[in-house]
Amino acid sequence: MVEHYVADLADLKASGRKIVRIGRLDIALLWFEGGVLAFENTCTHAGGPVGEGIIINKVAALLDGDGRYLGETFVEDEMHLVCPWHGWEYVLPSGECAVDPKRRLRSFPVMVTDGRVLVEMDAEAA
Repeated sequence: MVEHYVADLADLKASGRKIVRIGRLDIALLWFEGGVLAFENTCTHAGGPVGEGIIINKVAALLDGDGRYLGETFVEDEMHLVCPWHGWEYVLPSGECAVDPKRRLRSFPVMVTDGRVLVEMDAEAA
């Protein structure tokens, strides 16, 4: 594994996200719940720049006892990253696709050392 310096932690905290290039890959860095996530910036649906999407609470349908639709609500304990191209949603922090758990964003290990954010990847991956 090779460690790649990608950002200063203070800058990432301030902006919330950053897109960086490591070799031939664009990597989306997200400041999320006190830590840093790193995903390949490619949606599994159509290759869109998923890391540029919004982060919102999961939206769930409200149904009555007979299964009739009553509206929608936000789920407070589940956050999604939404691809800006077609709205595909990924559960954070796992990167698992919300509608198809077999699909998931490619993620990379992140380390923070002395305020520097490092992403680990195989030399072949970059």
